[in-house]
Amino acid sequence: MTLRNQQAKVALGSAAPGVDWATKYEDVCRLIRACPQFTLEVEYSGDDPEDVLQDVLQGILRREAGTSGWDPSRAKLGRYVWLVTWSICSNRRRARGSRLQARVGVLDGDEVVDAAVHAARRLEALNPHG
Repeated sequence: MTLRNQQAKVALGSAAPGVDWATKYEDVCRLIRACPQFTLEVEYSGDDPEDVLQDVLQGILRREAGTSGWDPSRAKLGRYVWLVTWSICSNRRRARGSRLQARVGVLDGDEVVDAAVHAARRLEALNPHG
């Protein structure tokens, strides 16, 4: 186990007083890696799988610190981890897409312009009087 994984295991162990996350660490990591959304995120982002895993573990810690931690009476551990993994990976992909769109811009004729400039030009073309 790498130092980074050991630190994550310690952090998970101290997250919530009612849940012993340190003993569930290996199961949680296995469940995260089994989620199809995790696999897609690693494949499409090109990020190191350990980086994505750490983001998901941090998401679990944030939820445990807040009001949406795992409640064994509401869901099994596998379902909870799957939902958190799905949420974190979807948010990563959405954020990456919006950053990419803002950076790339829009092809307007022969030039690449900012998306906002392109939208303003289209509005002017639709309403030339004002």
